[in-house]
Amino acid sequence: MIRIITIFLISVGWGNLALSQTIAHDRCASFERGTNLSFMEQYWNGSFQNNFQDYLDLSPATYNMVENALDEMMDMGIKTVRLPVCFEVWMEKDDELLESPYFELLDYIVELTGELSLNLIIDYHHGGLIGNNIVRETDRLITHWELIAQHYDYTNPERVFFDLYNEPHDIDQFHLDRTMRLLIENTRKVVPDHTFLLGGLEYNNLRSLAKLPNFADENIIYTFHFYEPFIFTHQGANWVGNPVATTSVPFPYSAEAMPMIRSQVEDTWGEEAMRNYSSLGNPEALFTQIEIAHAWSLATGKPVVCSEWGSFQSINEPDRCRYTEAMVNIFEELKMPNLFWDWNQNFSLNSTGENEMSECMKEAWIPESIFQDIPVDRENDIFLYPNPGADYLFVDVNNIADELSISIFDARGAKIYEKFLASRRMIIPILEFPTGIYFIECVSSEGHRYIDKFFVE
Repeated sequence: MIRIITIFLISVGWGNLALSQTIAHDRCASFERGTNLSFMEQYWNGSFQNNFQDYLDLSPATYNMVENALDEMMDMGIKTVRLPVCFEVWMEKDDELLESPYFELLDYIVELTGELSLNLIIDYHHGGLIGNNIVRETDRLITHWELIAQHYDYTNPERVFFDLYNEPHDIDQFHLDRTMRLLIENTRKVVPDHTFLLGGLEYNNLRSLAKLPNFADENIIYTFHFYEPFIFTHQGANWVGNPVATTSVPFPYSAEAMPMIRSQVEDTWGEEAMRNYSSLGNPEALFTQIEIAHAWSLATGKPVVCSEWGSFQSINEPDRCRYTEAMVNIFEELKMPNLFWDWNQNFSLNSTGENEMSECMKEAWIPESIFQDIPVDRENDIFLYPNPGADYLFVDVNNIADELSISIFDARGAKIYEKFLASRRMIIPILEFPTGIYFIECVSSEGHRYIDKFFVE
């Protein structure tokens, strides 16, 4: 019999870290399925002449919209609302942020979600951490968060969360790490018990999780965004431009239903994406990609949420529903909290009107187990994929009841990894493995032995 022994760290310093990590895991699990109420992130509706400080409508109609939206979310069983907010355009002088009239609306949403027992994630959207402005913008971001945290330090940390910076891009990893450390350190002084959310570079790309440092603060939930295949989820979106100009792209892929590639897509990254869609435009391919984030969470012990996923509202409704159904069931299979983008804007969950869902979207929103057979072409009792791989190696066990000891050897025969497999699927991080050939040995508790090889690209 294989025994698994759990060691509890009880020293003062390590105990606090372990406790914070447990809190973050529990709070992340409470997110379950949610959505983004994103009307407060559309600062471009304001005017340049007024420094975009007129981008929000504070009329009774806006308050009614919020009330109706939250009531409908409750009816759907949604547990969490992420609220993207453009704090950076609320005030010209940073230290006067709390004087903005828009806090009246934000305060109302905080109060109302509290009454409804909904989790609320306040997200700092559309910041300025880009290029040469990084030092000035870091100081500005810290000032803003100190004020925001001060304003909401009274809120219940089990229910109100702070997403520190949405989709960092156009900066390097060193500067992002420095900014996040300073931001965490300074904001934590104001709100010692609230949980922070943060993600990696390239717009919170899921693969950027592996490049994030090991922050000393453990009360953090890590986040990624997922809009793959991009030529499907963003087809026809004018702000993306030529690469996604081809519309009527179906989901899942169907050779008969695929449209001709439009001329403006040629010689852009969208042309290659269209040609690869036959292998990427299906639920199994989506599962394999999202499982990378799941693997990182298991390997590091850090909680992860997909805080944005969805598809453009102008997409053919049956295809959009099939995509939503696949994503809902992938997250259900992986037990991963997730938040749909968005409620009633360009990627609206409501397809036929305000706070109104189509019948197929209602059905898509209800999870059912459809992924028992991934990957579908498995022939062996133990299956390794992807092979070759670059990020993670997935070990799937089929028809083996006893537990397995797994060892990995390099080409010279040196053992470089060893672990017990106590579930149907194991995920092994191979990001640090040099390119080359490796051998994996699986030995069951009954003495059965299985050997295979895999390649790291």
